Amino acid sequence: MASPFSMQNLLASLPGSQKPTGFDLTTPYALDSMPKIGQPTLQPPSQPMSNKNQQLGLMLYALGGAMKGDKDFVGNTLALQQMQEGKRKQEEQKKAYEELLKKYEKTNPQLADFGRLIGPENASELAPFLITKSEKGTTAGIKDFQFYQGLESDQEKLNFLIASGRGSQSPEVQELLRKSKSPGGVDITPGQKIVDDAFGKNLVAWKTGEKQQAESNIANLDNKLSLLAAGKQNVSGSEFALIPDALKPVITPEATGFLDEISDITYQSLRATLGPAFTENEGKRLIAATFNQNLPEELNVPRLQRLSAKIKAIYNSKENAIDYFDQYGTLQGYKEETSGFSDILDSVLFDEFKNLTKDQILDRYKKAQTPEERQSILRYAEMLKAQEK
Repeated sequence: MASPFSMQNLLASLPGSQKPTGFDLTTPYALDSMPKIGQPTLQPPSQPMSNKNQQLGLMLYALGGAMKGDKDFVGNTLALQQMQEGKRKQEEQKKAYEELLKKYEKTNPQLADFGRLIGPENASELAPFLITKSEKGTTAGIKDFQFYQGLESDQEKLNFLIASGRGSQSPEVQELLRKSKSPGGVDITPGQKIVDDAFGKNLVAWKTGEKQQAESNIANLDNKLSLLAAGKQNVSGSEFALIPDALKPVITPEATGFLDEISDITYQSLRATLGPAFTENEGKRLIAATFNQNLPEELNVPRLQRLSAKIKAIYNSKENAIDYFDQYGTLQGYKEETSGFSDILDSVLFDEFKNLTKDQILDRYKKAQTPEERQSILRYAEMLKAQEK
């Protein structure tokens, strides 16, 4: 018994098949142009086609499936047809949605912006705002939109869109969401990651002992300064100027020991806050440039007090950096004041230079006891020159 299916019946049942197409699909020659078994199945076109071209494409798709022996070629053809139809409707919906928003750009620009943020797939959210007041009810969408309009800053609006999910189609919101998944909500470069990793290791050492040591050193330094201010320690003055440096430990051991303690305390405090970059030798040079044993103590004490204040400021700066790192997981974006040997020394001496005339500063430069003090005077002169410009 002959099969009810034949190529002629199929061609006759397809739309538009009665009209000649310019070639005969039933001849062997035409079959050479059809898909062979093992060849890729025809894919739907990337550009929109007319209805006539879509029908022809579906016909060729069905013929290809039948020629390859696809038992479900009819179902596959229908599925392709449904996919094309769905894509066409989606494009039409998107176009109509955009035309609707354009109508409100002048009369209600906020509504138009909100509509673009939520996208056409959430068009139903706009419905409560497009009906008349007599028909309008207090829906969740209305409440959200009213709340959105009441927000003042752009950041507040973005935060609301992220939290409520209303901004799922906004590129700006999606960018914020992407960044929020990285440390600190920012894009971390490889170099920044190395900095953060190193700071994280130092953070552990700081919280497990270095912080307590720095606080103890600061308290100890303040105690030494209070003794000097009260006149309970005689460690400087004109009488020390007559003693050679090599003999001071022998002749004035208490004064020498006291200054050594201050030097050690200063070094330990700054090393804990600044890290290994601050060396013991720098600590000794700092005290030598700050404390002039040939001067009366009433001149040296204010210098040491300013040094103590700088050490405390560096300690607070490190605590601020740690708080920032704990909150954001990175130092990216943190503005930290740089502190090194020169910065610390200048913070001690510049206050004295401010009260001197240019001639007195020049005389101070000539009589400076250490090269560090002379360099500080030069930096002060450069600062004054820059301010005059």
